Amino acid sequence: MVDELKNVPITDFSGGLNTYHPATELQLNQSPDLDNIYLLGKGFKKREGDSEFNSTAMNSGKQCQMVAYYKEAGGNEFLVAIAGSKVYKSDSLDGTMDEIAGAGAGHTDPTDGQNNIYTPVILKNLLMWFGASAPQSWDGSTATNDYQTLAGTPPTADFAFTIKDRVFAGKTSANPSTLYWCVLSNPEDWSGTGSGNTAVVTNDGDNLVGGIQLNNNLALLFKQYSIHHLVVESSPFPVRPLIRGVGCCGKHAMVNANGMIYFITKEPRMKSTDGYSIYTYSDSIDDLWDGLNKSRLDYIQGIYDPVKGLIHWVCSYGTSTTNNYDLVWDIKHKCWLRNTTGFDANTICLAQGYRLFAGHYAGKIYEKYKSTVYEDASETDKSINGYWRSGWLDFGDKFSVKQARYADIICKTQTRGLVKYSYGYNFNKDTREDSFSQESVGGKWDTDTWDDSLIWGGEDYRQSRVFMFGEGNNFQTKIFNDVEDDSMEINSLSLAVTVSGESEITR
Repeated sequence: MVDELKNVPITDFSGGLNTYHPATELQLNQSPDLDNIYLLGKGFKKREGDSEFNSTAMNSGKQCQMVAYYKEAGGNEFLVAIAGSKVYKSDSLDGTMDEIAGAGAGHTDPTDGQNNIYTPVILKNLLMWFGASAPQSWDGSTATNDYQTLAGTPPTADFAFTIKDRVFAGKTSANPSTLYWCVLSNPEDWSGTGSGNTAVVTNDGDNLVGGIQLNNNLALLFKQYSIHHLVVESSPFPVRPLIRGVGCCGKHAMVNANGMIYFITKEPRMKSTDGYSIYTYSDSIDDLWDGLNKSRLDYIQGIYDPVKGLIHWVCSYGTSTTNNYDLVWDIKHKCWLRNTTGFDANTICLAQGYRLFAGHYAGKIYEKYKSTVYEDASETDKSINGYWRSGWLDFGDKFSVKQARYADIICKTQTRGLVKYSYGYNFNKDTREDSFSQESVGGKWDTDTWDDSLIWGGEDYRQSRVFMFGEGNNFQTKIFNDVEDDSMEINSLSLAVTVSGESEITR
């Protein structure tokens, strides 16, 4: 019998991560194990790393409990952070975090503690923060350079958000299901005409968790097991139930992405709503959701990156008592990705220019996905292991012996580094490894001088062939780069496989 040579092209990696279903039953574009990558079209790229924002730790290394981007009407911009019981600012995002002093007796220090996470809001050129202590405000003044207790007897609320020129704040210790609001256009008046409060279904055994603007006329209020409309077209603001039995686990576990609210439930799972219907998502990582530390769901940090189209859910995996894991929803491709390193973040925010900043646990802020940076300054081991692994492939025949003869891999050329390639048979993964250079193989057409280059590499891409050995009933491969400062971008993988009539399966 003549062995049949099959070409198996994998030109689409957009199925993302699937850790829940058997690795023998996945689609070609799905992976049972990937890390530290994101999708570009149907290919993938090793994610960029992070850089240290402030070289000197805030408050002798206290944990960050808030990171906020604040831009004044005059154009001055700041990164403001809470670390322990102190407040800091960085002028013009220069990387130096200077302490903002409290205004004598007219302020309340933040309450120290890793889990005392504050929520920043901005209205009428005033930065405010709500959380474990009385709400405070800062106007960016370089003359007084201090912060003070927010005027107007506001509630000491756990969360806050802005919509229609008002600040709304909710969940006080005395009234955990009550929402409060300030006077129109005046965040320093909480008792005058136009201010008020409303109870959101009291005596249901549940408390308010958070709120978020959906559109210009509607906000959503979340309890742990219910969702409610807040109609803000005119005062008084009616609250109407949207759904019961579904809610949100934490005040920062909800994001608005293109007019859709995505949120994490108490199960935990990700769901979304457009304000009318509730949508559920793939069960492909249900085992990862089940593996989260359930006692820390309140502290999940969600952020939407509109440039890459990614929603990051920074959470605590396993028995970790801090956030140590990043589950990533790719909106465009409707699939899951993950970063198991680089996101040990207690708080996170997005600044102008879509710069992503995260406050970690030792007084440091790090800028994530930093262009041209391919190491994590926030990690002890700075190298980023970015990889994609295939499922266990039987090429449509579970009984015959297969030999993967070679793989053709198309990658984008880089200035340095290797693409690494490992493979194995019969559920013995990564038994062999090979690599090839990512550097350009020669000159580029219409760019370099004719007859000066021995090999022409085309338009910033190269195709490399990796020869392989071994045989078995099923086959798995992994493409990766784990070297500090190396990038990697993969466009396609094609496997040349021979299938024989002999069977290797044993009883």
